[in-house]
Order: sequence, then C-alpha cells, then structure tokens
Amino acid sequence: MTMPRLAYWDQEEHDKAMHLIRQPRELLLSLNFKANGAPLAQKRVRVYVARSMVEGCDEYHEYLLDGDGTLELNHPYNESLIDVELTKEALPSKCGIKQLIFHWFHPGKWFDKLSIHRDLSNWVVTPFTVSGGDVTVEVSFDPVLQPTSAQVNFSNLLGHIFEAPDMGSYPEATVQLSGKGKAKVTFHMTAFFEKWAKNYSQSLEVGNEYPLEILFTFNSAFEVKSSKKQDPEFVPKSYDGRVDQTDGNPYLGVPSTMPEETVQLVAKQSVTLTQDMLASS
Repeated sequence: MTMPRLAYWDQEEHDKAMHLIRQPRELLLSLNFKANGAPLAQKRVRVYVARSMVEGCDEYHEYLLDGDGTLELNHPYNESLIDVELTKEALPSKCGIKQLIFHWFHPGKWFDKLSIHRDLSNWVVTPFTVSGGDVTVEVSFDPVLQPTSAQVNFSNLLGHIFEAPDMGSYPEATVQLSGKGKAKVTFHMTAFFEKWAKNYSQSLEVGNEYPLEILFTFNSAFEVKSSKKQDPEFVPKSYDGRVDQTDGNPYLGVPSTMPEETVQLVAKQSVTLTQDMLASS
C-alpha cells in the first residue's frame, strides 16, 4: 500500500486570495437585452453575487427589465462576481435555450460600471432529432464569439457526465463547429450504452424519455468603467504549518483569482429511448 505524500497547505496564500475576492464592493450595473428586433420587455433576470456547488449557498436577486429591455441600478459584488442569468421564461419562446448566463469575475479590482448590452437574435438551439442510434442538435450563437468548451451531459442516466474539453469527436459525442456562429452536437447513444452496458442493462426501457443537456462556454468581454478605489492592504497573520494528505499539491484549496468573462448557454431536452440506441448493449 502506497502512503499518500504529506503536503503543506499554505494558509497565507488561501487568505490572500480570499482577501482579493471578498470585499464590500459596488458598481452601476447596466443591462439591455433585445431579440428579433424587439426588447425583452418586462422579463425577469437573476443577478447572482455569490455561487456555490453546495446547494442553498447561491445568492441572487431578481429584477424586472423595463419596457425597453433595460435595467440600471447600483449593485454589490462582494464576492468579486456578478452573473446575470436569463432563463427560458425570459428568452424568446422558440429559441430552445434553458439558460443564458453572463459571467463576470474580477477579484482585487474595483469598477464603477459594468454594462451587458446584447442582441440575442442569433441564439437558437434546434429541437433534438433522432437518427438511428444518434441524437443531433444544432446550436446558433453570436458569430463574434467562439466556444471554448462544451459539456455534453447524460446526467439523468445514473449521474454520468461526459465532457468534451475541445471541439471534436469522442466515443460518446461529437461537437463540431459547422460555420461562423454555428455548432452541431451529436450524442452517440449506441456507443454510450455499449461502453456503459453493465451500468444500465437493468435500468432502461425502450419508450421511456431521458433528458440530455448541453452546455457551451464562450469567452466574452464586457464593457466596464474602472474605479480609482483600491482594496485595503492584505496583512498576513502568523500561521502554523497545516498538513494536507492529498498528493502533494501545496496550493490545494486556494481559490482562483484569475479574471473571468464568459457567456454560458444551457439547453436541455428529453429524447425517447429507442431499440437502435441499445443495439449493442
């Protein structure tokens, strides 16, 4: 039996990162959304100021866009984060998108204003189509953007998640850019069930519906106005060495302080399980 290596977690690095992230900051948030020549009038948006993988730890506020599809107000970003989320109820009815999330994260910096003004006319996800053992969906988005990652999610099938870190072909799915502002995703259901046959042989029935989900992430710069304000200086404490039995990573648990500006598109639809999908399992 190999014993895990002992590594010292640098508590000072962790505290310094948290100092950069957690400050009582505020900025003027300016939103404007339209699609197909019309504003997203009287639609609800969620503005997150803290997000966590732990259920119940997300903190957000809901607002109503005005008749011009705009919203402008002073808003805190005490965790260096603002996520503006449009759900399917706020998006055009036929766009096929479950969520559109505009993610902005800038630790250690102050800003006077953040503007997210977008025309969402190009953001469309087609209905999932079945051909043999494959399920295909086409995604359209702002042609100025290019996806940096794609996640193809079989989450309802015993929690299995397949991630395609780059555009390309994988046994479980193919993610291809099919033109400027366009991508095509194919779920290879037969290959998926062939690979995981032992897991699913007793749990699946032809004719039942199962949800499939895709998540595209795009890098996207937002308009900001910088502030002259600065964080208070970080003052380190006196720390004892802490031992972490993990495999030698001295910075395990230190949160990222790298700036992030992205747009995330989430689409989720149910497909009916066919015998062709289970042909090899």
